[in-house]
Amino acid sequence: MKKITEHAQVGKLIRKDLKQAYPLIKFSVTSRSFAGGDDVRIKWEDGPTEKEIRSLTNKYEAGAFDAMRDMYEYDYDKTGITVKYLILSRKMSKKIEDGIKSDI
Repeated sequence: MKKITEHAQVGKLIRKDLKQAYPLIKFSVTSRSFAGGDDVRIKWEDGPTEKEIRSLTNKYEAGAFDAMRDMYEYDYDKTGITVKYLILSRKMSKKIEDGIKSDI
C-alpha cells in the first residue's frame, strides 16, 4: 500500500474542514512538495473571505516567512501534521464583480 505524504494528508484534512464549514462552496485543494518544503493551495470562487479561510486552516501551517529577516520562522507550539505554506486564492465571479461595480 502506498504511503500518503504529509502534505497530501494536510490537503485531505483541509478539504474535510472546508466541506464541513462551507458545504455549498466548491474548493480546489492541491498539495505539492519542493526543494524548500511543501505547500497546500486552496482556490475558490466567491463565498468566504481569505481571512475566514485562513482562520480555519491556520492550524495546518508550520510557521511564517519573515521578509524583514529573510527567514522562515516555525511555530513550535503547533501540534499535528503541517505544511510550510498555505496559499489561498479567492476569485470573484463575474456576477459579483458586476454587482460591486454597479454599487459604486
